[in-house]
Amino acid sequence: MARRGGLRDAPFDSYEDYAYSGSDEEFDLVDEESAAKASQFVTSKFQHFVQAYSSQLSSIEEALGTSSSPLWCVDRSALAVDVTPTEQATFLELAGTENKVLNKIVATLGALQSEAALLESEAATQVFAPLAMHGEALTGDEDADDGETQVAMGRLLPLLQSVCVFVRRAYDVVRNLVHQLASLYSPAQTFFVVRDIHLRPAFEAIGTVLRVLITLEEIIKQNARLKDGWVLYRRMVNNMRNDPETYDTDEDELRLLNRTLGDIDTTLFDDMVYQNCVEQVFDYEDIVNVTTNPTFKAEFGYTLNTWYQDVASRLGSPSETTERGQYVALCGLFGLYFTLYQETRLGSLFKSLWEAYTVVPLIHLYGNVVWVPTDFLALTVPELMGAVAKSGDVNAARGAYLSRLASELPSLAREFHEQVSGWQVRMESDLDARASLSALLNSRIQLFTQGIVLAYNIGHMYKTAMGLHTLLRKPLTPSRIMALCQMLELLKAIEHTYYRRSPLIADNLGAMVQQMTLALQASLAPIKSSLEQARRVDNTVLDALGGVNLALAMLDGPASEARRMLLHLGLAVANSKSVIPPDAARELSAQLRRLDMLCSLQRNLYLATETSFVYWSRVILPTYLKDAYTSPATVHKLPYMFAALQDAAALLAKVEDFNENVSLASFVDEPLARDVEVELRLASHSELLVVKKTPFEGTRDFAPYFALKPMVLFDRVYDVKDEVTHYLNVMFYDLTAVALQDWKVYEEMRNLAAAKWGLECTPSHLRGHNQQKMLDVLVIMRNIGAFVARYNYNLNNQFFIERSAASKALNAIDISHIAASIRTHGAGVMNTAVNYVFGFLKDQFTTFKHFLFDDTIRSRLMKDISFYKKNAEALGNVYPYERALQFHRDIRNLGTQGGLSYLDQFRILITHIGNAMGYIRMIRSGGLHATASEIKFVPDIVDMLAFQDMVVEDGLSAQSRDAARLLDSHLSSLAENFAEGSDYFKILVDLFSTEFAHPDLAFLANFFIIIPPLTINYVEYMRESKERLLKKNKDGAAFTDDGFAMGLAYILQVLGLTKAFDALHWFDAVSARVAEQEAKVADGAAARSKKRADVETARLTLDKLRVFKREFDLLYFTFSGALIFFRNTD
Repeated sequence: MARRGGLRDAPFDSYEDYAYSGSDEEFDLVDEESAAKASQFVTSKFQHFVQAYSSQLSSIEEALGTSSSPLWCVDRSALAVDVTPTEQATFLELAGTENKVLNKIVATLGALQSEAALLESEAATQVFAPLAMHGEALTGDEDADDGETQVAMGRLLPLLQSVCVFVRRAYDVVRNLVHQLASLYSPAQTFFVVRDIHLRPAFEAIGTVLRVLITLEEIIKQNARLKDGWVLYRRMVNNMRNDPETYDTDEDELRLLNRTLGDIDTTLFDDMVYQNCVEQVFDYEDIVNVTTNPTFKAEFGYTLNTWYQDVASRLGSPSETTERGQYVALCGLFGLYFTLYQETRLGSLFKSLWEAYTVVPLIHLYGNVVWVPTDFLALTVPELMGAVAKSGDVNAARGAYLSRLASELPSLAREFHEQVSGWQVRMESDLDARASLSALLNSRIQLFTQGIVLAYNIGHMYKTAMGLHTLLRKPLTPSRIMALCQMLELLKAIEHTYYRRSPLIADNLGAMVQQMTLALQASLAPIKSSLEQARRVDNTVLDALGGVNLALAMLDGPASEARRMLLHLGLAVANSKSVIPPDAARELSAQLRRLDMLCSLQRNLYLATETSFVYWSRVILPTYLKDAYTSPATVHKLPYMFAALQDAAALLAKVEDFNENVSLASFVDEPLARDVEVELRLASHSELLVVKKTPFEGTRDFAPYFALKPMVLFDRVYDVKDEVTHYLNVMFYDLTAVALQDWKVYEEMRNLAAAKWGLECTPSHLRGHNQQKMLDVLVIMRNIGAFVARYNYNLNNQFFIERSAASKALNAIDISHIAASIRTHGAGVMNTAVNYVFGFLKDQFTTFKHFLFDDTIRSRLMKDISFYKKNAEALGNVYPYERALQFHRDIRNLGTQGGLSYLDQFRILITHIGNAMGYIRMIRSGGLHATASEIKFVPDIVDMLAFQDMVVEDGLSAQSRDAARLLDSHLSSLAENFAEGSDYFKILVDLFSTEFAHPDLAFLANFFIIIPPLTINYVEYMRESKERLLKKNKDGAAFTDDGFAMGLAYILQVLGLTKAFDALHWFDAVSARVAEQEAKVADGAAARSKKRADVETARLTLDKLRVFKREFDLLYFTFSGALIFFRNTD
């Protein structure tokens, strides 16, 4: 041995370094030692893997506990078990008997059966849902624009093309199956004797495809929005063809589109989907003959009769499962037979099919689509209608059936409830106490299939009852609604029981399937032995033996769907010339039926308990939810109804822009929350109750509602406990904020809620009182009308001061008070205050419009505007002071109310509007002030530290990371609020500007011409108010009232009249008028004598003019400042 080290010990230079130089015996010894070490290494590694995986599974099981999901929703579960047997093998690989011809036949028919099953699956998952749900997004919108309908249809166009391809593929499968069977059952066929072989599974596959086509046709036919939308879309395309340039397209593209639409129209929208299939050409000359093939015709008729006998024996019985679907397929297959042969010899079968309406008056196909078999048969085979009842008799029988069923619904629901309850008890019980393993497995087989049968029976009853009420337009009484809802609950209870027992099913299903296959093998073994020992062996015996061998081979492996298809075909071949005795054949058929149900347990469970159809009967929900709220003892069933509604989520996912509002809040959450609040109030104020409750009366028990697990509905999680807790949180906070002195009462109610029902409400964290004696911002905004009337606004210093008070002191409110109130209630109160002010302004502007619309005022304003326009150049573009003064006097001459003229009242209205805008300004400034008082502790608001990154870098705990993230978020919010702020002025200007732009309000444009007399009125008012400050009786005294200037600026900006008022140059006119009066007084004083009285009179007149001029200047400065606030609102 040159080296003993490995590759990692040292690099090698050449292959010879590792060359072996020992003997063969040494080599074998080394090889055995290496193999032993390798085996030991692999074993040890696998052991470590198993131990680690076992530990991981144990931790998962411990974390999940008894439930695999915290939500009451099977779809949201973290774990799921799929017990469907599967196998990766083709039909040719499975059909491996010594009979090569038989192998090819069963492989071909099996592949076609599989294709039919695949078509059925694709239709259910990809085709039916979007077609049935089309137009649901426009539900309730009767005035929807046609354009929306065409857009929705345009989105559906790719799907319609796919459906056309799907339909043609279904036609091909039907034609291929018919050709294959016709070729087998042909007098000219000599390679395989089929004289006594009945291949019913192949005919059933044809029926399956025909049932799919019937369902598709009914969905399209019964969806009025789909058909109407298609007509509108075709009309739109035709209009485009008449003028392609307008729509930016060319004629070739439109021609291609129109050809595609025509193909879709003839394939889908002519209500001929099924009829086109059965009327297609099946005869190929010199290749295959169908219509002139007597052997195939006889076999076809025999299959129809035997299949109907099997279906009729269980249709409407307690053992019924999928027989209604088979009945639809059978009717479709009968229509194909009659179309091919026009044979009236099967009139008895037609009569039997027709009379089945007494058992099943209608059949639910999909969603809200129901199928009436008598209507279908009358339309498909009208030639045989003479031997059956008239349509009037059928309708009467259908009404009688509904009356009988409606009266029995409550008792049927109770009976179903008892059966399901008993089955659930057995499912949840310990089933291991049996005499033998075989008895245990047989018991479980019966138990697992019993739940499926129960679910099918309940589902059929619900669908029939709802379908008949809808078809016959009969109302549902509350008792019947509750019975139907109880059936839905039972369906989901069965589903949930299977889900809970899925570990048991997964553990036992393989053994149960194996036991059933062994029983089938034991039943087939004597048949095989008798065929092998037959004295006369001919082709029929050999074919029967080949069929038995095929069946036994299919039973020797996983019971996959492909194997079961070949098993049915093998048994059909084996039973030629009744090789299998009738009793044994019936027993084999029953065993095969149980085997199929067991192997497709999950699929059958889905088909039996799927409740997406409840979406179309959601009108029953309000009655159900109201009953659920008034009956706490039954509220534990509510999750089952939610699970039934959740099945519609997959359908709704097919609808774009769908907004369904199926809310629990209005029926359960809100009434429950209100009742809980009342109960808490009564409990906290029990000492104040005049009439005390006796111990026997008790209180309402809300605990069952809060014990419900969270439920899922349309991707939203409903938690009754969380919803009520949120309601109480909001209520406690709002009422504590309004009346801080009552915080102890609400704290006691919060503690009671936690003690009685486990409702953990969040503390409000509000201070028990305000340290500053002031009007609270909430009080102001709720009484905004009284506030603007009782307080005067100062624009420069930003404060409000009370007009008058009973005491010697007046209340004042400034920015610091507003900021303190905002810190108490939070920044959200700012937007609420703006909303209150907006409502107040709406009322004030209504009075404003009425004043300007008055005939007297409007005519005078229009007259002044006309005068100024005509004489503007002569007046030097300055509105004459004398005309404004005359307007002021004329208005006063119209009369007064309470000592105030109409112009005084209009000025007060504008002042109130300005005070409201001043309050908005103080709110915004107070918010910035409150933010600034908090952000002053932040060293640098531009380059702030990221605390979360530092905590993550230091590897601190998850709680520390959450705290750091919240701190970063709060600091970022503070910085944004400090740097910016909402422009409430712009918002309020934009809101009213849009409304006042209406042509009917054009008279508001006259407002600017009334401002000159208004300012004269305001100056006189302010002069009188200031003079009263020096008097003993100070009623009506004031030193500031800037709300008038603020209101003028705001209204001018809203009406867009700022430039129109500037064009009057009104304040220049006032200055010129004062200068003129001063000069006149001075000239008069100089001309008159130097008497003391004349001098004193002149001085008083000049003082009066100066006061007048000063007040006008103050108004001008304040008005100019107010305009700045609205400069950026355009």
